[in-house]
Amino acid sequence: MEPVFVIGILSSIPIVAILSSALIKIKKMELEKLDRAKQTDVELIQVVKALSKENADLKKRIENIETIVTLGEAQNAPLQQLPPQNNEIQKLAEGGNEIAKILMERQFKNKQKS
Repeated sequence: MEPVFVIGILSSIPIVAILSSALIKIKKMELEKLDRAKQTDVELIQVVKALSKENADLKKRIENIETIVTLGEAQNAPLQQLPPQNNEIQKLAEGGNEIAKILMERQFKNKQKS
C-alpha cells in the first residue's frame, strides 16, 4: 500500500506544478488586461481635455466673428443704435475679446480726433 501512496504523491508534484504555472499565467494576463484598460482610460481623459480646450478656442473665435459681423451692421445703422452696441463691445472687451479691445481703442482715438 505504501508504494502506491508514494507513487501517487510523486506523480502529483508535476501536476500541481503545471496547474500552478497555468494559474499564474492567467493572473498575469488579467493584470495586463487591467493595465491596458487603465491606459485607455488615461488616453480618453487626455482626449477629452484636448477637445474641451479646442472647444473653448472655437468659442472665442466665434465671438470674434460675431463682433466683426455686429460692427459691419453698426456702420450701416443709424447713429441712434450705436450706444447699445458700444456697451456690448465694451462688455466683450472686458471679457477678454481681443477684437473688441482693438475696436474700443479705435473708438477712443476717433473721439479724441473729433
